[in-house]
Amino acid sequence: MNDAPSTPFLPHFVGVRGNSIQADKQIDIVNEAQKVAMRIGAQVQKPSAIPGQNTLTSFTILTRMIQTMSAKQIQEVKQRLFIDRNNANGKSSADAKKLQSWEAFKHATANAGTGPALEAIKNWVEKGDVRNEKAAELVAVLPRTARLPTDKYIKTFFQFATSSNVVNQKYLNSTIIIGFSEILRKAQVDSDNKHMRYGVHSFGHLTSKNDQSLQQEYLPYLEEKLKSAFEKGDSQKIIVYIQALGNTAHPRLLKTFEPYLEGKKSASRFQRLLMVASLYQMTRVHPTTARAVLYRIYKNPGEAPELRVAALHLLANTNPPAAMLQRIAQQTNWEQSKQVISATQSFIRSAANMDQNPDSVEFARNAQSAVDMLNPADYGYSMSKNYLSSYVIDNIDKSYESQISSIGSFDSIFPSSVFVNFMANDGGYKHQIFHHSAMFS
Repeated sequence: MNDAPSTPFLPHFVGVRGNSIQADKQIDIVNEAQKVAMRIGAQVQKPSAIPGQNTLTSFTILTRMIQTMSAKQIQEVKQRLFIDRNNANGKSSADAKKLQSWEAFKHATANAGTGPALEAIKNWVEKGDVRNEKAAELVAVLPRTARLPTDKYIKTFFQFATSSNVVNQKYLNSTIIIGFSEILRKAQVDSDNKHMRYGVHSFGHLTSKNDQSLQQEYLPYLEEKLKSAFEKGDSQKIIVYIQALGNTAHPRLLKTFEPYLEGKKSASRFQRLLMVASLYQMTRVHPTTARAVLYRIYKNPGEAPELRVAALHLLANTNPPAAMLQRIAQQTNWEQSKQVISATQSFIRSAANMDQNPDSVEFARNAQSAVDMLNPADYGYSMSKNYLSSYVIDNIDKSYESQISSIGSFDSIFPSSVFVNFMANDGGYKHQIFHHSAMFS
């Protein structure tokens, strides 16, 4: 974790006769990184000049340089650049440049995504060099920038996230738990993501076969924290740990949520809705398992309408078979909730029009078989809706799929919840471009 990684084929790792740039004795990587950071700090003093000075290119170069550095080297650069904002002279141009140089170096380190970079950020937080929302900004990007999240990397991240210094810091304590759960899914739960993102065929498996930390340490910690939050009535932490467990996409979370969803344990309607919405990642990682749970929620007439609409929204990600869609369509003819009927109608009708996209032809045909079974009544736009669409660009082998869902409010024309999802397929590489949800209690 403290040593510089060895990653073939990246620019700064093969720049000197196939070796890392640090193999060149004429290059002092610490000095060079300091110079680039200071150049960025000087350039951002005049924002209008940033495009012409290629400041963003300099930031990319700085990030790549940090990727080749050990934790000790990163710490050396930090000692040269660090300045406490509280002690800086607001009227001093020199202090202003140094502050921006330190900001650039901090964020470049977070974007480096290596083990030494994580150790450096952990060290800065422990020493109080970065705190609260500033620290949260750094850890928020780690799940997306991690180059090779091995079991040691995950272990260090977990120890960082659960340290007493972190759990008491506002903003950071929530952000880092959400980030940890995301990287846990990407590195240890989602097999497809591991193969696509981290090159396990080149570097080997990220986690050893004997490592049981996921089942024996990480998930139990999140489960216990959720239980404790419910016992204390801490609504903010309840939301955080529901999202964190949902982020892992591990099937085990269903047993954790089950007593709350079935009413065996007390939870507010909004908290139960959040549990259903948090199953989004599971629909991508374990679609068959998620489909069974979501369908059971949807078809239960005694369940709250908003939970049923949310379950329907997520069902679209599981490629439901024709028989299931037909049963869903038939149910609209005796369904009591107008919100559920409206969401179901828009869901099946819009899905039936997605047959121009090869990726969704089967889903579209399944929906087409159910369209004529829908309740013909018309409901306005203030009711719950679930719209799906797709767009294909044939000449470059590219396609897009989008889903926009809303849960109607009972006392307003504005929806109480909105879910937006945008996916792309670039020549067979399927990835999420945008996913956002907004929910109001």
